[in-house]
This record gives sequence, C-alpha cells and structure tokens, in this order.
Amino acid sequence: MQAGKLKIKSIPRKGRGVVALKTIRKGEVFEVAPFIPVKSEEAKSLTRTRLSHYIYSLSRGARALALGFGSLYNHDAKPNADFKIEERARVVKFRALRTIKAGDEITIDYGYDPMDPSTWDSDLRDYQKHAERSRRS
Repeated sequence: MQAGKLKIKSIPRKGRGVVALKTIRKGEVFEVAPFIPVKSEEAKSLTRTRLSHYIYSLSRGARALALGFGSLYNHDAKPNADFKIEERARVVKFRALRTIKAGDEITIDYGYDPMDPSTWDSDLRDYQKHAERSRRS
C-alpha cells in the first residue's frame, strides 16, 4: 500500500468504500494487502457473521480476510481495478485497469452481483439466511 494514495469514505447506497487521494495510473499496483488465511473448516463459521461479505475465496474452500483497504473495495460490474491473490505470499495485489483520478471510488468485480442472491456462493447464501432468521427472533 502506498501511503497517502487511498482513503475510506462513505459512499452513497454502498456504505464505506475506498477512494483515490491522488491519480493512480493505468496498470499501477496501488495496494499489496496482506491477508489472514482461514481454513475451509473454519470458514464455515464465518457464514454466520458479517465477515462473509469481506472475504476472498482461496483454493480448497479456504478463505482470506484482506487487511489494509483490501476488504473494503466495493463491487462494480465495470470496475476500475482488479486484484490478484498470491496465496503463497499471503497477499492480494490491487491494480488499476484504467487511470483512476483523485476523488474517484476504486471498485473491483467480485465475480458475482452482491444485489442478486442467485449469483452468491453458498457461504453468502448461508449468511443471508442466518441474518434473516436473526432479525425475526
């Protein structure tokens, strides 16, 4: 992560998000976020928490909670950034797909639509069911 290039900001209709404080050039890696790996058997317990919305999928059913700004980037079907998970190094690298101007929100493609439950993996569906049951109790 490069100090002074990013900040967390309230984003209308999304909650918190990450915005650029300075211009980020196309192709620039603007954050290398370390992550905490979560084994597949432990990851199941995350489905009953809010963390299920902030984790990345790894191989063999494991998950990762990215530190830094890594778990706060919002989804967009036409994102201005992408990410690469490097499991051995335990980092997620974020790179600009096009120039991102100061003040622009930085978005990534989650690989599913967070507003369409039919596109969610089983962990997110389990969390949603649990959350609905909790609200009714």
